[in-house]
Amino acid sequence: MWFPEDEHQVPYTRFLDELAESGYGWLELGPPGYLPLDPQRLADEVGSRGLQVSGGTTFGALHRPEEWEQMLAEVSKVAELTAAVGAHHLVFIPPMFRDEKTGAFTESPQLSADQWRALGAAADELGKILLEEHDVRLCLHPHADSHIQTQPEIERFLDATDSRYAQLCLDTGHVAYGGGDNLDLIRRFAER
Repeated sequence: MWFPEDEHQVPYTRFLDELAESGYGWLELGPPGYLPLDPQRLADEVGSRGLQVSGGTTFGALHRPEEWEQMLAEVSKVAELTAAVGAHHLVFIPPMFRDEKTGAFTESPQLSADQWRALGAAADELGKILLEEHDVRLCLHPHADSHIQTQPEIERFLDATDSRYAQLCLDTGHVAYGGGDNLDLIRRFAER
């Protein structure tokens, strides 16, 4: 599902069938474009298999103010779809600072103090909009090779944001990849 437009990706109907056959009851929507984008069609496809949606998935660069309007428009569409199928969480994945295919750096792996301030303010603003307009909570996913992957970066994100508007989607594998301590994060930041 990572690359919905990939010609080698299995059809979404097969994915949903196999998910249900395996005994799963819940799914995350994944990158927009793989599952149907029409709310009624999505609800029918998921519901007919006895599945429920836990949250949507979206991407964006909170540290780039010049991309705010476009990002907000894209994220809002996903939030609307997420809410339409009864889910209340939106997993937000920050951009990677390396090219996914070549591994080449596309930007510095370190954010400046100004970029961290922009990121925190944008996360709070986005989280507030999502909550007020869609009843959906922003859940940032610390991701490998992104600016929020190490434990200090995760903690800096939490310190820079308001707990009312910005939460975490704790991917234990990515946190471990970044050298973080999942149990410590859970103990100290369980409410987030």
